[in-house]
Amino acid sequence: MTLIECFINSPVENIAASLCLKPDKVIFIGSAEDMHKKKEKYRLLLEKKGVFPDFICKDTEIDCFESAKKAIKKAVLSEKDCVLDITGGQENVLLAAGYVYNSLKATHPFKIMRFDENSSLMTDVITKQKNIGKRA
Repeated sequence: MTLIECFINSPVENIAASLCLKPDKVIFIGSAEDMHKKKEKYRLLLEKKGVFPDFICKDTEIDCFESAKKAIKKAVLSEKDCVLDITGGQENVLLAAGYVYNSLKATHPFKIMRFDENSSLMTDVITKQKNIGKRA
């Protein structure tokens, strides 16, 4: 499974879904300058917890909806089994996530999830199903 992560400068929001879902691959999408540096720190932390995903960073233009939309759509269409995590992320990336979901749900469905800090598990944003994955 591939986790498409809306990147934000908040470590907990960037790795909680990986701890819960244990993906094979994580695609960070965002415009943070240090996204590439932080992925290495996240890799080390996740490895200590027994999670070993490959990491890919997809840069978007700062505050650009079109750039975020293009990056998310490309990531979703290139992966067979993917989950889009909207726990963190910049506003334009979150808006783009909703747009892409709505435009692809009939032809290329995928899941959108969010970390629930009360249960330390994931919630499917569309179906409202809770307690998905392992406790972070």
